[in-house]
Parts: sequence; structure tokens; C-alpha cells
Amino acid sequence: MRTRFLRGSTAENNGLTLGEGELSIDSEKHALRLHDGVTPGGFEMVGTQAVEKPPGPSSLLAGDNITGWYGEVDSLDLIDGSALSTELGISEGTILADAGWLKFAYENKTLYVAKNPVRDSISWDVINSSGAVYGETTITLGSFTYKVRLLRGADTDPTDVTNWTTDPVGTHNSEWNRLIYKVSNEIPSSQVGGNWADYSNSALGTGSYVNWTQETPNSASSSRVVRAYSSGIDGFGYNPSTSLYAWRPVLELIE
Repeated sequence: MRTRFLRGSTAENNGLTLGEGELSIDSEKHALRLHDGVTPGGFEMVGTQAVEKPPGPSSLLAGDNITGWYGEVDSLDLIDGSALSTELGISEGTILADAGWLKFAYENKTLYVAKNPVRDSISWDVINSSGAVYGETTITLGSFTYKVRLLRGADTDPTDVTNWTTDPVGTHNSEWNRLIYKVSNEIPSSQVGGNWADYSNSALGTGSYVNWTQETPNSASSSRVVRAYSSGIDGFGYNPSTSLYAWRPVLELIE
């Protein structure tokens, strides 16, 4: 035998006047309302509201809390590139089609990495001026606050890797290698273990766009590291920070 209660959004519950002792469910807040036959909306029962969880899947599909994979998150549940640009005051370059987010566990933190770059033809300097390279800027979405930053594309900053190449030593412990490699359908030579997902370069925007990352090359202090493009997922290079490449933001959940 099953018991079912009236259910609806917070606004719909606020408009209900049910009999004394009757219950309704606020499906928006995941809470019970107890009614007295008189009071519109009744009374939210203390202790019945569910704890809000961060956006996206809550269980790992692969890996662990050091390097792990939850799956995809729709921008409707987080934020899209256009709204993020507005939030940070970024207008340089061209907004790209929304592709949502990839949710990872990394070093006991939760990272949301844009599945595709959200803007192209934007300089590292402009991203940095908004505080979105190293996580100096935070945004609050719903009940959660996030640092906005770039992925780390090399093992150290500054980095000693000084040439355009593929999968060089000096990047194998970077976030790019440990996370983005693992959801690509490619398996670069340095990759440890199999893939968690099999997205193509087209799906990840790694065959079409040069992606800014955080680091400065030791040999070129006015340049910054970029990853991917025509060489595929494992491409590495650097160019002046005023150059125009693609912005792939990371939202790091502050817990």
C-alpha cells in the first residue's frame, strides 16, 4: 500500500489551504508542509528539508577523490559561458556554443571544467584581469560558491618546458593530463590507466581551439602555456599572454 501527498513547487504549496493534519510536499525544497485547515501554505516541518547537494551526479563513475570522474553537468544546473562572461565582465572574443560541464574529483576537491571552451579569441591577460586565472575571483550559484580559474597545463609554474610539442615531460602530473586526457578517446603515451569516457577532439574542442592554461614558461616571461589544438589532446605550446586563444574555465567548488 502506498500513500501519496499533494506535491508542487514552493509557490504552489504557498497557495494551498488543506485540512487540519493533512500534508503536502514542496518538491522544490524537498520539504513537508503540515496544514491546519486555515493557514495558506501550512507550516514547513522542521528537519524535513533535504540538504542541497552540489550540481551534477553525486557518485563517482570512475577513479577516486584524488582523480575521479562524476560525469556531465548541464549548464542549466550550473551556469553557461555567456552568463559567466557577464558575471566576470568579460566581453573580448567570441562566445562559443554551450556544451555544459565535466565534473571531476581532484585532490579531494570538486572541479567543474567546461566541456568545450566558452570563448575564443580572448587573451590570457583579459582572463587574468578578471581574476579568473588563479581563482582570485569567486562566484555564488545557488547555495554554493566557486573559485573561477584555468586548468593547470604543466607540472610547475613557471615551467621548464620550452617548445611546441606533444605530451612533454613536465606536464604528466598536470591537471590537463590527469583529467582531460582521461575523458578523451585518445590515450597519449604518458597516460596511466584507461579512459573514464571517450569524447572526441570535436566534442571537447581540443582539435579546434588552443586552450589557455595558468603557467608561464621560464624561458619567456611574457608568454603563457596553451594546450591542445591540431595535434589533439596532448598538444603543448606557449605564446605571448596578449595572443588570442580560447578560454576553458574551471569552477572549483569551495567546501
